[in-house]
Amino acid sequence: MKSRRFIVLIVTVVLLTSMMVLPALATTYEVQSGDMLYRIAQKYGVTVQQIVDANDIKNPDLIYPGDKLLIPDGIAAKDDVEITILHTNDVHSRVSFSANDGMGYEKLSTIVKEMRAKNPNTLVMDAGDAFHGQTISTLNKGESIVQIITDCIHDLHNTLSFIES
Repeated sequence: MKSRRFIVLIVTVVLLTSMMVLPALATTYEVQSGDMLYRIAQKYGVTVQQIVDANDIKNPDLIYPGDKLLIPDGIAAKDDVEITILHTNDVHSRVSFSANDGMGYEKLSTIVKEMRAKNPNTLVMDAGDAFHGQTISTLNKGESIVQIITDCIHDLHNTLSFIES
C-alpha cells in the first residue's frame, strides 16, 4: 500500500511537471476554420497583441482559414515558476495536535499557511486515509473532515482520483 502511494506521488509530480510551460521556438501556425486569435494566443502562451504585432494584422477580428501566422516565442520569455508540493498521508481525521495524536489538521494548516506565505505556488496533496479513525469524521460520514480539508489545507485530496479524472 505504501509503495502504491509513493508511485501515485511520483506520477502526480511528473504530471504537474509536464503541465508546466516549457520554452518554445517561434513557430508558424496555419489558421483553421473557426479559429480566433484569442484561442490561438492561449494555445501558445502569448497575447493577441503579440500575434497582431508579429504579423502586422490590421484587423484582429478578420483572419481566414489558410492564413499563416508567425507565433512569437513569448513562452520562452516567461519567468520560471517555482512550485512547492506538500504531501500528507494517513492523517486519519486528526483535527488537533497532541502528543498522543501526532500531526493533526490544526498544526498542518499552520504549516501550510507558513509555506504559502513563502511561496504562493504551493500545492498540498493527500494520498490516503484522511476520513476515518476519529469520532468527528465517523458521526457525519466524513463531511466535517471534507470541510476542514477544503477550507484549510488541500488543493488536491486523494491524488489518485485527480490523476484518473
